[in-house]
Amino acid sequence: SLQTLNHVTLASRKGILIKDGRVLEELSKVDTVIFDKTGTLTEKQPKIGEIFCYNGYAKETVLRYAATAEQKVAHPFAKAIIEKAKECELSLLKPEDSQYHVGYGITVHLGDNIVRTGSLRFMGNSNNCFINSRK
Repeated sequence: SLQTLNHVTLASRKGILIKDGRVLEELSKVDTVIFDKTGTLTEKQPKIGEIFCYNGYAKETVLRYAATAEQKVAHPFAKAIIEKAKECELSLLKPEDSQYHVGYGITVHLGDNIVRTGSLRFMGNSNNCFINSRK
């Protein structure tokens, strides 16, 4: 109906995706909603929350290195990392070179360090290290 179409349009303007307008007609009968997929209840742009550091690295160093590695990547998580670095007023470095591993992450060389950012699977392939020494 036209009314349902209007409601779907209004929801869309508020960032709510309704795949089938018929669900609005049945919504009054619902008493429980279960979400089963990661990303179902997220914002359009992710944000960086708490940063946890290991091996004596400062949060600013980890964030600066991560933002430097991600600075040319268009992925939403890369943008979130870069935005957090800007909020913290951190200057980015110039990597010597970088390698993008499709579907996994990115590796950059910063001085004596190799910095890797990416998926858990990708990080697992580097012994769970974010920063490794090239020495």
